[in-house]
Amino acid sequence: MGPGIAIDAIDNKVYSPMDGYIKMMFPTKHAFCIVDDHRNECFIQIGTDSVEVNGEGFHAHRITGDSVKRGELLIEFDQDVLEKAHLDHHVVMCMTQLYAYDAILKDHNDVTARRSDVLELHKRK
Repeated sequence: MGPGIAIDAIDNKVYSPMDGYIKMMFPTKHAFCIVDDHRNECFIQIGTDSVEVNGEGFHAHRITGDSVKRGELLIEFDQDVLEKAHLDHHVVMCMTQLYAYDAILKDHNDVTARRSDVLELHKRK
């Protein structure tokens, strides 16, 4: 795993952090992977051990193979379902593959969905 961040998604929505396509969406919709045009790969998981709720409370707006744009709504989830199962609801985003790029984490104390950059990719020289 590469650099990443955990986010408290207070609106229970997950948006695409970058342009690319969905390489893989878990059948339970709790986790997915996005790959950009440069083969950089971002893994996003909603909640810790959230696979245990078997997809209950998760609604995917995109599926494996779909093209996505940065800021596009991908998943909505019901935080109450996770809390009733005593599971964490934070959204974890990490870069799992970086090809010819370095990932730089930015200040992320107060993130606003679709407005805040939490990570930048810089082409290696």
